[in-house]
Amino acid sequence: MTSRSSTFRTLGLAAATALVGSLTASTAIAAPERPDRAPAVQKKAAAKPVALPDDFNGDGYQDIALSAPMAYISGERRAGYVTVMYGSKSKTPTANKQILHQDSPGIPDKAENGDQYGRDLATGDLDHDGYTDLIVGARYEDTAAGKERGNLSVVWGGKSGLSGSAILRDGSGAHASGGDFFVTGDFDGDGDTDLADTNSPGLRVFAGPFSRDGVPTGVTDHGKLPWGDTKGISSGDVDGDGKTDVVATVRDWYTTRSGPWSYSGHTVVWKGTAQGPADPVEVTGVAGQPLSGDALDIGDINRDGFEDLVVGRTEEYDDNIDELAIAKGGMITYVPGSAKGLDSASVTAVNQDSHGVPGEAESGDRFGQSISIADIDGDEYEDLAIGVPVESLGVRQGSAGAVVTMRGGSNGPMGETARVLTQNTADVPGSAEEYDQFGLAVKLADTNADGRAELFASAPRENKYEGSVWIFQPTATGITAKKSVVFGPKSLGQRPDISELGFTYNN
Repeated sequence: MTSRSSTFRTLGLAAATALVGSLTASTAIAAPERPDRAPAVQKKAAAKPVALPDDFNGDGYQDIALSAPMAYISGERRAGYVTVMYGSKSKTPTANKQILHQDSPGIPDKAENGDQYGRDLATGDLDHDGYTDLIVGARYEDTAAGKERGNLSVVWGGKSGLSGSAILRDGSGAHASGGDFFVTGDFDGDGDTDLADTNSPGLRVFAGPFSRDGVPTGVTDHGKLPWGDTKGISSGDVDGDGKTDVVATVRDWYTTRSGPWSYSGHTVVWKGTAQGPADPVEVTGVAGQPLSGDALDIGDINRDGFEDLVVGRTEEYDDNIDELAIAKGGMITYVPGSAKGLDSASVTAVNQDSHGVPGEAESGDRFGQSISIADIDGDEYEDLAIGVPVESLGVRQGSAGAVVTMRGGSNGPMGETARVLTQNTADVPGSAEEYDQFGLAVKLADTNADGRAELFASAPRENKYEGSVWIFQPTATGITAKKSVVFGPKSLGQRPDISELGFTYNN
C-alpha cells in the first residue's frame, strides 16, 4: 500500500504465519475406531492461497497502479482514472496496461464531474483468493449521505488481471470522507487482510475476508485521535510480531491570536494486536519533540528484521514545537523499528544541508513531499526515494522539482550515498520547466522480479497539468538515468487535458 508498505518484499513473518496457520487450522473429526474397520483418515482443510504483494494477476511480478484524478472521462471534468501496469520479466511496465474509471465495464457508479476517482489508492487481498485487489478512493463522489462525501471501492484481482468491482465504504458524518487515508494489513494476525481508514474520529477497521459484494466480516473502531486531520497514513510491522501496525501523520487546526488558523503536527501509531489495533500512541522525533510530517512510508532500511518509519516534513514552521534548523526546506525523519516498536530514542533527521545530500536547503523546497521505500540495488537493505517538487533549478525553472535517492544501511539512511535526478539530468527525457513539480509523487517497485526496484517519478503539473511519469532503472550502485522513459496521457490513449497523471501511486 499493501498497504503502505506494500512494496514488493519477501512475504515476511505476517504472511508466513498466515500460511502456516491456514495449513493447520482445521481438520475433520475422525470416526471412532471399530474392530472391523481401519481408523478413518483425517482430512486437512485446503490451504488458503497467499497473494504476493501488489500482484493483481498472480504471475509473480509486482504490478503498479497510478492515478489521474483530474482527467476528463466521457466529457466529465475531474472524473478521474487509474492506470494499471502489469509487471513482466522482459516487457516494460507500459507494454501491458489497463485503464480503469467509473465508466469502465464492471465498475460501480458512473463518471461524474469532480468525483476524482483514483485520488487515493491501496492494495491487498481482501477476499483471500490469492490475488491482490486494488482499492480506489473517489474522494468527492456524491453518495446517499450527501454531496462529495466520497467512497471506497475495490477492483478484484484474478488470473486475467483486475476486473469486477464493489463499493466498500461511503462517506458519512459531518466531516467524514469515504475516499481517502486508507491502508490494508493483517491488524489482528489472523491471516486475513483487513482495511482501515481514519475517516471516523479514530481508526475504523473493516475486517477481512470480504465478500465479493464488498461486505467485510466485521467493523470496529480503535482509539479516537487526540488531534484533527489526517495528512498521511501507512502500515507495516514495526515490532516484528506478525501483526500489522498503522502509522499516521495528523495535524491539529486551531485559532490563534495572531491569525485565524495555525496548526501543530504529530505522528501516531496503532499497534496491531490479537484484538486489532490498540489505542494510538504518539511517536516523537528529534530531541523528543512531536514528530510533525506529511508523507510517510515503512520498510526495513537497516536490515534488522524490523520495519522502520520514515516521515517527510515539508512545513518549516510548527506552532506547537521548538523550531528546528534542519526543518529548513523540508526534512525526513528516520525512526527505526524494534521488538518494542518504533524507537524514538534513535531517530535520525536529514535535509538538503546534511552531509552528502545534493543541493541546498532552501525555504519552500518541500524536501520529503513524497517518500517510497524498497531495495534499489539488491543488497537487501531497503532504500529511499524522496520527492523535492518545489526545488528550483534556475531563474526560469522555479518549482521544477527533483527526486533524491538514498541507500539504506545498518545505521539507517546514508546521506553520503544520495543522488539527485531532475529533468535537466543527462539522459532524462524532456527538460525542466517552471512549476512542473517533478517528484510530487514517487514509487519504488520491482516489476521484473530481479531483486531491484525501479523508480517511478511523477510531475503531475507537467505540460499545463497534463502530467507525466518517468521510469528509471536500478543498478548495483543505485538508480540510473540511462534508458529512462517518460509517458503522459497521450501514450495511454487518454485525452491530453488537465489530468494530473501520476498524482498518486498504490501505497
